[in-house]
Amino acid sequence: MKPTTPETVYLAEWGLSEICFLDEVLYWVAFQRLPFAWTDLDGDDFRDYGMSGYEVDCADYKLSEDECKRTGLPQDPRMSFDWAFGVKPHDTLETITAQATRGAEKSDENDTELRKAQDEAVKLYKELESWHPQYRRTMELPAAKVYVALKEGTLSAKGILLPHIDPDKALDAMAKEGQDLADATSVEIPREFWSLREIFWEQSAARNENQHYCQIFCNTESLLSVFPLKNLMQGMKVSGVERFGSFFILNDTAIAPARPTKRRSRNRGAPQKYPWDDFHLEVACIIERRELPEKKEAAIEHLQKWFIDRTGKSPSRTMIGEKLTPYYQRLVKNAGRKIRPGITV
Repeated sequence: MKPTTPETVYLAEWGLSEICFLDEVLYWVAFQRLPFAWTDLDGDDFRDYGMSGYEVDCADYKLSEDECKRTGLPQDPRMSFDWAFGVKPHDTLETITAQATRGAEKSDENDTELRKAQDEAVKLYKELESWHPQYRRTMELPAAKVYVALKEGTLSAKGILLPHIDPDKALDAMAKEGQDLADATSVEIPREFWSLREIFWEQSAARNENQHYCQIFCNTESLLSVFPLKNLMQGMKVSGVERFGSFFILNDTAIAPARPTKRRSRNRGAPQKYPWDDFHLEVACIIERRELPEKKEAAIEHLQKWFIDRTGKSPSRTMIGEKLTPYYQRLVKNAGRKIRPGITV
């Protein structure tokens, strides 16, 4: 048998975000997944902008083969579907189908692509039904550990306090006042507030019988101090790492990670899924034509259609809203003037 030559493994430096949302806190304790920064073209973290939606939905919830193996979980079924980025283990069939078929209606006049996407959604839903109970059991202890740290006050958190315990009513009330979550100020959450049964990890939100916070985050440095890596997993010494400019090469083939497959999970910081450079050019053109709507929601809807027309799929409203926020903060609010609406939606 002809011996195989091990492929070169390249290692790159990654920037950690100064803050991390609840799902990232939980995934650090459960899987030792680091909270990487979500940087824009200027290298700024999107978290600094403020987010317009209740749910922080930019995360990749797929679990890699290594993460599953280390925690005793079977392979994550979402890894078999490229479009499953953002699908949560407990999502309904309707939600999964909407994710799978996004943009499919326009991609094939014979509906072949649409039917294929619907079939894949059903398949993933059934596989998640059997996988989710095991995932839930795996997450129980890490979730309890984080809850205790929050309840005891050893780990502090901040979030936006909603004006109503029901998020839909709260957002409606804010909209009537012309307010947006992107403009709200995060406040320190008292440790007495926390209730383990009412923490919504994947939405980075929590409530009790009287209050509801969203866009909850912790300081990353504090998280790593309260839950240091050495207390979570045993490390392994690595030999044969060489630095070349901005990257490293791992020559220790005994511990080199397996080569990722085509459908491997897309971690934060990986190649962009959407043409964001073209997006910013489109926004610049809209501004130059003085056609930026006064309401950011109208711009989001227009740009979602722009994405679908261009790529057949669109990012979430929250992702688009995050990238639009600095434009609105500078051009609409800080300048003290309004740009006339010019987009009909």
